[in-house]
Amino acid sequence: MAEGNVNMNGYGESSEAQGNEDSVANCKKAFHHDQLIHVSKFSVTHLPPRFRDMAIVSAIYALARLVVMIQVPAEGKPDNEKCSHSVESFEALDADEARKATGRIKYVEMVESIHNQVCSCPECQSRPVEDRETEFSRVVVVTATHNICNVDITKLVCRLNYDDMGDIPVDLYCCSIKTFDVSRDRCELYCDIHDVNLRNDLFENIKSFASLNTSLYEKYRNQENLDLLVIISHPHGLEKRVSVGKLLDVHTSNGWLPNTLYTQYFYGTPTCRGSSGAPVYVLGREKVWTNHPHWGYHLGRGFSAHEWEDVTDNLKRLIKTMAVKK
Repeated sequence: MAEGNVNMNGYGESSEAQGNEDSVANCKKAFHHDQLIHVSKFSVTHLPPRFRDMAIVSAIYALARLVVMIQVPAEGKPDNEKCSHSVESFEALDADEARKATGRIKYVEMVESIHNQVCSCPECQSRPVEDRETEFSRVVVVTATHNICNVDITKLVCRLNYDDMGDIPVDLYCCSIKTFDVSRDRCELYCDIHDVNLRNDLFENIKSFASLNTSLYEKYRNQENLDLLVIISHPHGLEKRVSVGKLLDVHTSNGWLPNTLYTQYFYGTPTCRGSSGAPVYVLGREKVWTNHPHWGYHLGRGFSAHEWEDVTDNLKRLIKTMAVKK
């Protein structure tokens, strides 16, 4: 365990194209592509023997339903001043080519007509202002900041259900930024929707994952050596994949509230370009309304963005365990 807000020298993992055969075949990390399991084929046998628990599989599937592929417009590479920590993310990318990344739906905010706002989804944008929906919802999507640097946010598209699991893919269109943190490589995006059925489905999916994770926390909270770490992403802009690996280390710094810490995880879980912003699921963490977004890769290890956590006995034990392993 180390302290401090570490400025990584590795690279982020936005993808230069969606399903580009050359990019996949020539990927420097092609040696572990077979460990990126299509979500529709993921099963309990893909988990390490001591974690082969159908409750964990259910939680992974519930989280997968909240994962989106982010389509980033071709508008150049990030500048040094705004995203200095992530310039290497784009060293191999064409400035004129659209990129792909990953994000995770955090929650859905209801917006009522009393707020004097109107929905900004493409359907409403095509109508006269007086005909736009005044009761709608704002979907909050969490991703890595370096994915969206130097782009027009209103041109970002978050594709939900891009996974061949039976649900029709749905495009969510970004309208604004809720939070933007370069140093911790974490941001939140707003996407407006007025489809009541979609809103209700998202509510249920968020509720389902929270419930499953709470049950897993209670089940595993007192176990030693909880090192299972799962990432669900869209590597190379492909359909959703699940990868499984080990938690290797955790860095900490002071949190923004008393009795909290910012944590950053390091892991051996396979990822590729396109995985940036994907939710990092660590078994045994209590609060996972956001998960840590995947940041990048350096010296054979993946690393997450920084996210705050309550200082629980479980977290203290994890930090102590990581320190002893060193």
